[in-house]
Amino acid sequence: MCEREAAIFVTSPGSVTPYHMDKEINFLLQIRGSKTISVFSASDREVLSEVELERHFTGAAIRRNMVFHERYQERATVFELKAGYGIHIPTTDPHWIKNGDAVSVSFSNGFKTRASLRRGMIYNLNGRLRKMGLRPAPYGGGALRDTMKLQVLRAINRAEKWLNIRPAEG
Repeated sequence: MCEREAAIFVTSPGSVTPYHMDKEINFLLQIRGSKTISVFSASDREVLSEVELERHFTGAAIRRNMVFHERYQERATVFELKAGYGIHIPTTDPHWIKNGDAVSVSFSNGFKTRASLRRGMIYNLNGRLRKMGLRPAPYGGGALRDTMKLQVLRAINRAEKWLNIRPAEG
């Protein structure tokens, strides 16, 4: 486990957290109030494309919200979270949240693992390759290919640091 972080969310009755995904593995614990969470599988290409995953890992961290289409909702697993309950949301599983009728207090415990960091780095490289007009094989297409991509990205990152180059975001 690495890159640990935590947050307490105090949210208004009826408020909505838009459809988004997070880079972290998350355990969300409900302390007060209630909320409904719709979670979608990161492997469902009907709701999450390879390009969206690549953008998520190459773009600015602030741009995490995604376009939601109502047809996605039928593919969701919906959880009713009440005080004393929690939910695990895997890395990059898209989700959106609607608070209940009272103030909601939640505790979020997020972290990354070596495997999730590696996956993010490969999506980052795939995004860079796609911006150059290439069509990279998706993450998980083969252990050797993914390892080679990881080594290429590490070399690029070292060169950028050595040359004092900042990669373009977007």
